[in-house]
Amino acid sequence: MDFINTIGGISGMAALTGMIWNLVKLGSWKGRLEERMEGVLQRIDKADKETASAIMMQNQQNIMLAKLESKFDSFETKLDLLLNCKHKGGKHVS
Repeated sequence: MDFINTIGGISGMAALTGMIWNLVKLGSWKGRLEERMEGVLQRIDKADKETASAIMMQNQQNIMLAKLESKFDSFETKLDLLLNCKHKGGKHVS
């Protein structure tokens, strides 16, 4: 009977040791996974900041283009008036 109890005790200890070993492996796997996820989240944050910066620059360019367009329209109107006045007042040589 002692032999069976000894074998049972050894089997139980091996099972507990295996379970503890698997828990340690699982913990290290989880730690590596969390490190990878942290790296991915940092890259996503960086991409979000770059996108926000690009959007802000594009908005500034749109404002500048709107100002230039308004100045160009004003200049075009003045040029048309100037050309119309010049044609009405002067003689056309055909």
